[in-house]
Amino acid sequence: MKLIVATQNLGKFKEIKETLEPLFRCEIPSLELDVVESGQTYQQNAQLKAEAYLKLSGSAVLCDDSGLEIDAMPGELGVQSARWGGNLDYPNRFQLLQKRLENAKRPWTARFRCVLCLLLPNASPRFFEGSVEGELVFPPKGNHGFGYDPIFFYPPLGKTFAEMSESEKAQVSHRGKALSLLCLWAQNPS
Repeated sequence: MKLIVATQNLGKFKEIKETLEPLFRCEIPSLELDVVESGQTYQQNAQLKAEAYLKLSGSAVLCDDSGLEIDAMPGELGVQSARWGGNLDYPNRFQLLQKRLENAKRPWTARFRCVLCLLLPNASPRFFEGSVEGELVFPPKGNHGFGYDPIFFYPPLGKTFAEMSESEKAQVSHRGKALSLLCLWAQNPS
């Protein structure tokens, strides 16, 4: 089955495609829609994007909304993670986060959360959620991944997400967990 993975983030697309390729023929949309993520939750934002891309393509669509949640900064990033800090690039966002956290109690606990919305034509949306607990570290470490990966430290492996191989990250990440749930459902949809 053809599946439009509605993202322009090539890192996300690669992660999703590698996991779902045995079940779906994943494609990135040929046209980028400017969908306003006006939802208050990851689920609402993922569904908004999925509905827009389904209307455009008529094909099955998978959208995700994900974010970084920092315990010392409740409600500040989350669904706004990609827009937090305005037009700052990630190195400058990391500096701003470090400055904001300098007086907060350590360790700086955090989690990544991901909600996937699978929308098939003429069907209700299906949601799959994953999260992973970790800590923030500065300076950033690692050259892999994208977004906040270089500052998200995963204690069980003793590495940031940006220091992990793709297969390591797929096993433990928020998106990897949500994709695993989607794969389980796809093998026995109900």
